[in-house]
Amino acid sequence: MSNLFGWLGNLLFMLGVVLLACKAKSGFLFNVVGSIFYFIVGCLEGLNSLIVFNFVFVWVNIWSWKKWGEGKKTYAEVRR
Repeated sequence: MSNLFGWLGNLLFMLGVVLLACKAKSGFLFNVVGSIFYFIVGCLEGLNSLIVFNFVFVWVNIWSWKKWGEGKKTYAEVRR
């Protein structure tokens, strides 16, 4: 079961990275879900480092989602 969750985490994480590279905010969501799968793998396998890392990574992705676009000028501001 942990092997399946690991592959799902890999797939979702890579999709999230590609979306972020294409400047799509939804990439953060895919990274969060992928990290949750990695978190489950860490729990099933007793890997505390994987559990802690993915807990932090989920927090960073949620924070980044909220910060997305702050400080950017709107089209109307740029045209002035």
